[in-house]
Amino acid sequence: MFQLKGSRLIAANTAISYSRTVISIVFVLFSSRWVLEALGTIDFGLNSLVGSIMAIVLFLNTVLANGDARFFALGIGQNNQTELNKVFNTLLSLHIALPLIVSTIGFLIGEFIIRYYLVIPPERLQSTLIVFRIGIFVSLLNMMTVPFSALFVANQNILESSLISLFQTFLLFISAYSLRFFSGSSDKLIIYSIMVSLVYIIVSAIMVVLSCRKYECTKIRTDYFFNRRLSSEVIRFSFWNMLGDFGHLIRTQGTSIIVNLFFGPSGNAALGIANQVAIQSANLTNAMISSTRPEIYRRAGEGNLQSAMFLSNLTSKIGLFLILAVGVPVILNLDDLLKLWLVNVPTGAGTLCECFIIMFVIEKMAVGQGSYLCAIGKVALVNVLIMFFYSSALIFPFCGLIQLGIGGIGISCILSMILSRCSILYCMGKYTDFSLVSYMKSTAAPVLLLSLILYAFVQFKIELHSSSIMELAVNGAIVFVITAFISMFLLFKKKERLKIFHLLFVKK
Repeated sequence: MFQLKGSRLIAANTAISYSRTVISIVFVLFSSRWVLEALGTIDFGLNSLVGSIMAIVLFLNTVLANGDARFFALGIGQNNQTELNKVFNTLLSLHIALPLIVSTIGFLIGEFIIRYYLVIPPERLQSTLIVFRIGIFVSLLNMMTVPFSALFVANQNILESSLISLFQTFLLFISAYSLRFFSGSSDKLIIYSIMVSLVYIIVSAIMVVLSCRKYECTKIRTDYFFNRRLSSEVIRFSFWNMLGDFGHLIRTQGTSIIVNLFFGPSGNAALGIANQVAIQSANLTNAMISSTRPEIYRRAGEGNLQSAMFLSNLTSKIGLFLILAVGVPVILNLDDLLKLWLVNVPTGAGTLCECFIIMFVIEKMAVGQGSYLCAIGKVALVNVLIMFFYSSALIFPFCGLIQLGIGGIGISCILSMILSRCSILYCMGKYTDFSLVSYMKSTAAPVLLLSLILYAFVQFKIELHSSSIMELAVNGAIVFVITAFISMFLLFKKKERLKIFHLLFVKK
């Protein structure tokens, strides 16, 4: 059921991705601190806000990008090079045509929103518009290279893509550090935007060159452009995924706009910091998911649905194990972590960090099942439900939660995530032989128990206090080991623990 070759590849790719993520987190944490110090709270918040507007404008391309690796992986599973070349050229043609249309429309909409709807200090409006225009131009170029980078993911060549990602992170780290050398009279927001844009252009160019040299299917065939059958499949698949992704867009970027309207740029600064902490914590889990998802697609493409189902269930459990092992130490050391990291912590950042980490824990509870539904093509109903429940994150604040302050935004995101995960489990029960009772016993119940333990720690003020980085590291390591030990025995059955142990430590 669980082929050794595929398992070894997943284990190796996970180890590589995990190592890359840990190194990236170190770079990102220092970079964020330097950028916050150099830009100040207001400009840092505006930079985060422009990023949210960019995500809304470029939404359609993101939808297409999410489906690229899936179609490549299915072609790889069928071992058909001609079909792979058709898929590549079809995707490339779509990624050339659609970004031109989307960027033009998005430019006009984005400028209108920034000028007339958002809370931006008048003296920073022009700089914000310039940053937005630079971002649109660079994103247009990057969108056209997505099919090249998707090939690395679909072929599970994680080492190469991890090295490229690390190189990008290093360049961004250098860009953030360089801000310290510009005078106070310089517009550091624009300077930083230009440096970041150059980094993305350089890395995208490297990805294209390496992809062309590595993969035979990247040969350009204009007669395969806009292939009717493949274009129809891609657009149909992307349409249903678009609904789920649109809900995600509303929850994430719409939240940024609501925070701006109620709490101003300083609220966006707190939101930006919270997103940094929560996303970096979740990235340690995403490293594993990025390794297993193509394998789930490949096994489904081969018709081995039982094996794909097993891997999807195991993915959720391992994802939960990793996010809990990282998230619990972060929550228990959060105040000291933020103070040692940022010194001047934006108001509300700690509360949002806690809420977002909890939200990502809930997300991982059904992440593998979501990949399985995608692999078997049952994406219509689940994405309609996800769009609706994700969008509810913007409704809950107006139902009284905004009275709790910026923490009400975080609680709204948690509630919307719970509802979205329930929709995935419902669709698994509807379309497969998935056992909800078994899932509740093996996955949901252990997470609930661990949550109650964490709640007891917080309620009884059993908190760790660290006055130095060394103390913070030691306290975090202790909680990590305890959480990992408890999670391993609560989440995994004996046979599953033996499989994981065999996978990681037994050579064959």
